Amino acid sequence: MNEIDVALVDLMAPDGYYKYLGIPKAAVEPTLHFSDNNETEPLNAKSANADLIKKNYRKLSRKHHPDRPGGNVDTFRMLNRAHKVLLNDKLRQQYDILGIDLDDDELDQDNDDDTDSVNDEADGDVAAAAKDADSKAQKAKRKQPKQDKSHTIVQEIASTVLAAIMHVIVRTVIMGCVACLVVRYRLLFYPAFLFILYVIVRSIMPPRALMAEIMSPTMIAIGLLVMHNGRTRDENLWTIWFWMGEAAVLASFIFNSVSDQLPRNWMTMSALAVVSLVATLWFRGSVWNYAMTIGLESFLALIVALAFPVFEFILETILNEKLKKVGDKVRAHHAVLEKHYEAKLAQTRNDSSTKPKK
Repeated sequence: MNEIDVALVDLMAPDGYYKYLGIPKAAVEPTLHFSDNNETEPLNAKSANADLIKKNYRKLSRKHHPDRPGGNVDTFRMLNRAHKVLLNDKLRQQYDILGIDLDDDELDQDNDDDTDSVNDEADGDVAAAAKDADSKAQKAKRKQPKQDKSHTIVQEIASTVLAAIMHVIVRTVIMGCVACLVVRYRLLFYPAFLFILYVIVRSIMPPRALMAEIMSPTMIAIGLLVMHNGRTRDENLWTIWFWMGEAAVLASFIFNSVSDQLPRNWMTMSALAVVSLVATLWFRGSVWNYAMTIGLESFLALIVALAFPVFEFILETILNEKLKKVGDKVRAHHAVLEKHYEAKLAQTRNDSSTKPKK
């Protein structure tokens, strides 16, 4: 086995990034010490070992650089990845748990820039290194969108659920304003009604919109008219006409919100009608009922915002414990194989040395 193969094997072995770069694994982890006044103070060992990582990386990168005699592209790529992992807190934590880098091809597209930078440092070309600063800044800007996309599944679910709840809150606020203010005061009702009629006329005029797009503002206009005529002077007296109009407006709001996700058939329309009728039995055009509903929805949004990070932390802890056990088994298996092959190699050398020459 030549020197290049040995370097690759060492880098790809469990905890090989530490071993080949000559970095003590325990020293890289952040540690704390206690002072005389029983207060914890951070050690600067982390920055010191970061300098050691960079120093050993520069030395080894000159040795394995593809543009130099005896260099190798695969070895240099693995070395570059080891350098990035050990200097990145999140990647290093993942590597320490399993002992193997599962994302070793994550930063392959940046290897060309890093190769040029290392070559400049190796040759001592200060002008080229200074010129490379602008390219590094541009490369950092290109990396920024990727960092925004690095969300876990739990974060994506939490964002989706929270966005849906906020959407419901906004719809409830609009519905409450319509049921409690717009249909109650003529100064607000007539401009709103005329505006919806204008929208309906524009939808009918060429180019004509789809029937579903025309039906939605039509139902809202009819619902507003029925609610306005069904409202009595006595706020405590609730009429069936107001209930039907409120249900029609609410059904239109729900249909506009979920029309892209649900099929447009009679079953869907029937379900929307039932949900709207049941919901308006609670609302009844009451300010307090709408306020209570908005408060419950806001409380639910707060619960989601607080509970999902805790759930994510628990899930990540359980997963890290499982991966740690897998990493320990991988390290133990590798140690057994390493001892086996070392013993086999020693036996082969011993047999070849004791074998009589002809």
